[in-house]
Amino acid sequence: MEALKKQCEALGHRTGAKVEFKLGELPANDTLAPGAHQAIFRVAQEALANIGRHARAGIVTVSLGAFSRRVDLLELRIEDDGAGFDVRRGSGGMGIGNMRARAAELKGWLDLTSTPGAGTTVAFSVPYAVKSQLWIGWKIFAVLAPIMVITIIQDCINEFSKGNYFHALFWVLAIPLGIVKYRKTRAARAKTT
Repeated sequence: MEALKKQCEALGHRTGAKVEFKLGELPANDTLAPGAHQAIFRVAQEALANIGRHARAGIVTVSLGAFSRRVDLLELRIEDDGAGFDVRRGSGGMGIGNMRARAAELKGWLDLTSTPGAGTTVAFSVPYAVKSQLWIGWKIFAVLAPIMVITIIQDCINEFSKGNYFHALFWVLAIPLGIVKYRKTRAARAKTT
C-alpha cells in the first residue's frame, strides 16, 4: 500500500491538488483472491491518471479498507471535486473498461459516479473470505479439549484415591450428560435453520 500512497503524493505534486490518503482496516492477505493487490493498484493508477489528465481537481480523497456496509468487501474509493463528465456518454478511452474488467476477474465491481462540474467517484470493491468465528472457536476447542479431559481424569483418580467418590462420580456423570445436552441443542438449531 506504500506504492498507492506514493501515487497519491505524485498526483498532488503534478497537479497541485490536495490529495488525502486514508488507509482503513485491511483484511489478511490470504483472504484476498490472487491478483487482488495488483488489480487494486492498477485501478488506482488509472483513476489517478484520469484525474491528473482531465479533472482539474482541487481536492482528491483516496481511501482503502473495509469501508463498505458489507463486511466481506475491500473497497478502494477515489473521489475528486473536479470537472466530472457524463457517465452515459462514456470517456472515449479504455481505462474505465479495463477497471470494470479487473473487477469482473475478481468477482467484484466498479461503481462510477460523475456529474459534469461536480466531480467523480470511483469505487472498486473486491470480496475477501471472512474467517468464521465459529471455525476459530472450534480450533481453540480442539486444543483445549484434550487438556481438559486429561485434567478431569487426573482429578477423578486423585479424588477416588482419597475416598471422595462423590467428586469422581460427578465427573463420570457430567461428561456424558454434557454431550447429550450438546447434541440436543445442536439438533434443535438444525431444525430451525
